[in-house]
Amino acid sequence: MSAAIYTSLFEEVRHLLGDSVPIMRCTKATLVHLSHTLEDVVLTNRIPALMFTGFQESSHWREETQRYAALATIAQQVCIFAGKPLDNHMPIKLVQIELYEEDPLRQEWFVVILSDHFSVMLCGKDQSPIVTEDAFRQFETILSFAPHIINRVLDYLETTLAHYRPDLLPMLQTSRQQYPLPTSNLDLVTLVMSQMVQYEETLIQQIRMTEALKRADERLRLELEKERELGDIRHVVLTTIAHEFRTPLTMIQSASEMLERHHDTLTTESRQKRLLTIKTQVEQLRLLLDDVDTILAAQRDNLFFQPADFNPVAFCQELVTTFQEQILKTHRIHFQYQWTQATIQADERLLRLILTNLLSNAAKFSPQHLDIDLELSEMPGQMIFYVRDQGIGIPPNSQGRIFEAFYRGSNVGSIGGTGLGLKIVYDCIKLHGGSIHFSTNPNGTTFVVRLPITRPWLATTPL
Repeated sequence: MSAAIYTSLFEEVRHLLGDSVPIMRCTKATLVHLSHTLEDVVLTNRIPALMFTGFQESSHWREETQRYAALATIAQQVCIFAGKPLDNHMPIKLVQIELYEEDPLRQEWFVVILSDHFSVMLCGKDQSPIVTEDAFRQFETILSFAPHIINRVLDYLETTLAHYRPDLLPMLQTSRQQYPLPTSNLDLVTLVMSQMVQYEETLIQQIRMTEALKRADERLRLELEKERELGDIRHVVLTTIAHEFRTPLTMIQSASEMLERHHDTLTTESRQKRLLTIKTQVEQLRLLLDDVDTILAAQRDNLFFQPADFNPVAFCQELVTTFQEQILKTHRIHFQYQWTQATIQADERLLRLILTNLLSNAAKFSPQHLDIDLELSEMPGQMIFYVRDQGIGIPPNSQGRIFEAFYRGSNVGSIGGTGLGLKIVYDCIKLHGGSIHFSTNPNGTTFVVRLPITRPWLATTPL
C-alpha cells in the first residue's frame, strides 16, 4: 500500500506555495459556491476538459448526480473521491472512488480542471469536523492557477487513482496528455481570486447577522438577477423579431398587394400560389413566436415537466408523419426503432419541442432531398433518440456555444434562423432530467438525446 495515499492533498499544496499565497478560511457554503462556479464554466460553455472533484459525503450529495452526469458528457474524465457509488447508468467517464476511512482526502474538498481554455485547482481542508450546523463548517482554502501546483496535485491524484482503481490509470494518463498546462505565470490571478473569495465570505458573514435578513437578501438578489436576465433576453428578442419578421412580412405584403391589385386578372393557380405564400409565412411567424414564448417561459420558471403515460413509438410515427406533411417537404425522414415497452412516463410536450427543433435544424442545414434519420432505442431506465443529418456540420469554433440562446454557427452564412432551436432543446432536456451530446463533421451531424423513462418526482419542478 502506497504511503502517498495517506498524506493530505491540502498540506502538499500548502507546502509548495509557502508564503506566496494567503490561506483563506471559508464556510462550506462559499466553498460549494466557488466549486460550482468553476464547474459551471465547463458546463455552460461545454468546454472539453479533464476534471477531478472530491468532497465529503453528506446526506444530500446524491442530489448532484445529474450535475456530474452532465459534466461527464463533456469532460474527458470526472473522478469523485468520496461517497458511495452512484447508480450503474452513470457514464463510463465518471470514475467514482469510495475512500478508506483513514484517508485524509475524506476531510478535504477539491476541484481540478484542465482544458485548452483554462486550468485551475481549488482545495479546502475541513478545520471544524464537529459542528452543530453543517452550514458553519469552516475550510482552509487555496485557489491556484499556477501550472507547477496543478501538476503536483495531478501527480498526487494519479497516485491515488493507481491505488484505488489501477485499471483506470492508463485512461487517466492518456487524458492528462491531451491538456498540457499553460506556461504563463498566473500567481497574480491566484492572489486576485483569493481576495475576491475573502470579500464574498465577509459579505456572507454580514448577511448571517439574522436569519430573516439572510433570507430577504437572497430573495432580493435572485429577483434582481432574474430581472436582469429577463431584461437582457427581452432586448435580444426584440432585436431578433425585428430582423426575422422583416422577410416574411415583406413576402406577405407583396402577395397580398398582388391579390388586391390584380385579383380579376390572375389565374386561379396564381391566386392559390400567393395565398399559399401568405399561409406559409404566417406559419413561420407563428413558429417564431412559439419559440420566443418557450424561451421566455423558461427564463420566468414557467416551463414545467409534466410526465404522463404515452407510447414513444406511436408518438414518433405521428410526429414524423405530421412534420413531413405539414412542415418539411424537402427532405425525407427515416424513422427506426428498437423498443419493447408499451407505454412509459415522459412529458410529450417537451419531447415534441426537442424532436421538432432537432429535425428542423437537420433539414435547415442539409442540402435538399438528402435523408434525415430519426432513431429510438432503449437502455435500462432510459430512452435514447438519435437525429442524424448530412448537412454542413458544426465548426469547432462554434461547438461550445450552440446551446446558447440566439447563437448561430459561424458557417451558417445566409441560411435563415434565430438561434433559438437548440436552446429550447437544451432547456427541455434539462427539465426532463436528461442529457444531450453530438458528433459532427463537414458531412453531417448526429445529436444523441438521453431521457430517463420515469422521473415522477419532477412533475412540478420548474426549469
